[in-house]
Amino acid sequence: VRVLSGSGEWYDPYVIDGYGQSGITVFSQSKQVQLSQQPIVEDGSVLVPVRDVYESLGAYVEYDTESQIITANNGNTIVVMEIGNPELGNGTEVIDLDPAPQMVNGTAMVTLEAIDESFNANVEYLEKLNRVVIDIPQEQDFGDGVGIERWQQWRNFLN
Repeated sequence: VRVLSGSGEWYDPYVIDGYGQSGITVFSQSKQVQLSQQPIVEDGSVLVPVRDVYESLGAYVEYDTESQIITANNGNTIVVMEIGNPELGNGTEVIDLDPAPQMVNGTAMVTLEAIDESFNANVEYLEKLNRVVIDIPQEQDFGDGVGIERWQQWRNFLN
């Protein structure tokens, strides 16, 4: 945002202007992803750049230009897909994507469903805000149980 006028005092509040968003914005793991290609909507499905999004999730992405096969590896799961082929393999099953991964202006694009099925990510398209939000839930660490012991002590004290 930028301040257009005002001093921030109660009698002279700031007047601000937010720079407008153009197109679909993608957020991954609570950070905005810098995209090499603007996402597109095709037949009701949002397609995003494969490399940009998968790398934002910590995956290493390879693209073989000859075979047009894309491989993404996050250390636990290896995902394989091919441009023009609606099948995505994630090591345990084969998922049919609609539409299939495709090239747009030299960038491999894939549906949000592919992201969701690849690494068990939570993927949501907020159409009214024109935003895609991607999150991989992390395992919660409750530590060594000291917090639980303290809670029990306080609970006994309060009783």
